Amino acid sequence: MIALIVVLALAQSDLENKFDSLLPRLKSDNPAERDAASRAFKESAQKDLPGARTFIRARIQAEGDPEVRARLQAALAALPVFELKLTVEGEARVGCPVKFAARIKNISDGKQHVVRCMDGSSYARRFPHYVTETVSPTGKKENSSEGMPLCGSFNALGVDDVIELQPGEAMDPYTSGAVSPFLEGWTPEEPGKFTLKLTCKFDAPGSSEDDPEPSLPRVRTLVSRVPQTQFSASIELEVKP
Repeated sequence: MIALIVVLALAQSDLENKFDSLLPRLKSDNPAERDAASRAFKESAQKDLPGARTFIRARIQAEGDPEVRARLQAALAALPVFELKLTVEGEARVGCPVKFAARIKNISDGKQHVVRCMDGSSYARRFPHYVTETVSPTGKKENSSEGMPLCGSFNALGVDDVIELQPGEAMDPYTSGAVSPFLEGWTPEEPGKFTLKLTCKFDAPGSSEDDPEPSLPRVRTLVSRVPQTQFSASIELEVKP
């Protein structure tokens, strides 16, 4: 236990040392230097999200330079709040539907709102987008947003479609009954190694002409709390003959 505490303390120290070394560069007179420091700041933060949030918030409070404070706030806002994981159920064989499961986890230190996959979401026809892509052994790509028929009508977003996740809590986005490649089951047509990717776009355009706006004020309020972000996950699987 003591060894673990020491390791965590050293890691935190390394993170703080890295950030402290970048802070002077955020104050550089050279715009290119400031931009490079901002990018390095965000990249370093990915290695320890909890530590990065603590450090950045403390520096924002202590920083007197408005531009540096703005860059720190941008770095804080850029930290991911969701983690997406994909798993495959059973063995993948040619001609047999493959079942997948998806989980969205809140990896931030505060509650977050997500919207389930809705009718049209898998085809990028309405908010939010849940788009899947498959890459075959020969490199052929298929995207769920390409060439899909448009449903004649969509169900409007309801209160139950916006889910609040506490820190560390996870949920299955495919619980609304919406048609999706994952729910239907993807069927490989050839053997070999495939790559499948799911991208969740909570920063997608709000509505199309065919997508009814949520009419209840409470629904609009809940949707406004959903982070304007996108995230993805990939999985590789070997399809047997």
